[in-house]
Amino acid sequence: MESISLTHAISATNHSFRWRRKRNPEKPFHTQRFHLHKPTGRLQKIHSKHSDFQDLKGYAKPSRLLPATEVKVCTDNSVVKAFSSLSDDGSQSLYKVKLGTSNVYGSSLSDLNAGILLCVIDENGDSILQRMPSSLITDHSTESEDGILHFQRGSVDDFTFEGPKLGKVEAVWISLESGSLY
Repeated sequence: MESISLTHAISATNHSFRWRRKRNPEKPFHTQRFHLHKPTGRLQKIHSKHSDFQDLKGYAKPSRLLPATEVKVCTDNSVVKAFSSLSDDGSQSLYKVKLGTSNVYGSSLSDLNAGILLCVIDENGDSILQRMPSSLITDHSTESEDGILHFQRGSVDDFTFEGPKLGKVEAVWISLESGSLY
């Protein structure tokens, strides 16, 4: 088994300030050679981007995570009930999320214990991170609360949750918690 010394490894984001020289915009990748502990007679190359924020450059970045209530399945009755329970001071908002899954054969969430992660980011960096599970299982039961598996082929799933009022929404990030979406 080969191991790499941490002094020679490069992280995914380049936090080292040793190489502060003018960078060529035509070559966005930095190449560095390193030696393995086990002498093999060859040098290996690692490629990494120069940017501190590789994948998020030019995108909204969340700076503060705000609390929100647990996700509920959206029905007409639940929206009216949730809306009437909001405080009158205007500090809370009701968020309604509608997600559609493709109708292509095999489109569904592969891991039934997984879910979809949703992050809403406003212009000030305030954000709400919410997990929408594929099934809403109650604490003392093995059955789903609503009897429905969400994010299945051709389904349209509606969810609601309460959270603090955000400013102008700058970005919405959606990702899988685990598993894969076919």
